[in-house]
Amino acid sequence: MGISKKKGYVRSENEPTLYVKKEGNDFIIVCLYVDDIIYTSSSTFLVDEFKSQMINEFEMLDMGLLHYFLGLKVHQAEYGIFISQRKYANDLRSKFGMLNCKFATTPMNINEKLQQEDKGEMADAKRFRSLVGTLEYGVWYSKTLNFKLCGFTDSDWAISLDDGRSVSANVCTLGSGVITWNLKKKLQQHCQL
Repeated sequence: MGISKKKGYVRSENEPTLYVKKEGNDFIIVCLYVDDIIYTSSSTFLVDEFKSQMINEFEMLDMGLLHYFLGLKVHQAEYGIFISQRKYANDLRSKFGMLNCKFATTPMNINEKLQQEDKGEMADAKRFRSLVGTLEYGVWYSKTLNFKLCGFTDSDWAISLDDGRSVSANVCTLGSGVITWNLKKKLQQHCQL
């Protein structure tokens, strides 16, 4: 039977691995990925109920607090949760033979205006993209009473030297941490009088 409507769980329309159950003002969120299950809840009762259902129905072990999931390192503390990709970044450094390299906060000139044909030496774009960044960055989700959904947006107003297109970006936060972000190059628009 597992997670089903009969037990009060509703499957997300946007994320097929995500299930939510609400009881009054409390809720439990469950994410299934292959043979891993992670869950969180506003209620210890719902957590205990879920764990006992899973242990009774399946050969399941309670592995305790989450430490790693899909390449993410999860550190849970009294005041919140910190999520980072430190292990993944170290694996990349090892793959490219860069374990002894020094870090740079910004690996390129932040005021550089790039062009497709700039007559400079081409770098391996995939390798560069996977190496950019440092190990200590992550997202901190703190316990907060001010739990708001906020959105921010920005545009560079046609800064591309090649085609005059704008690049716009947006980020959404829930509580204290980022939950989604997007970067998009806008189509060039012409106005006629």
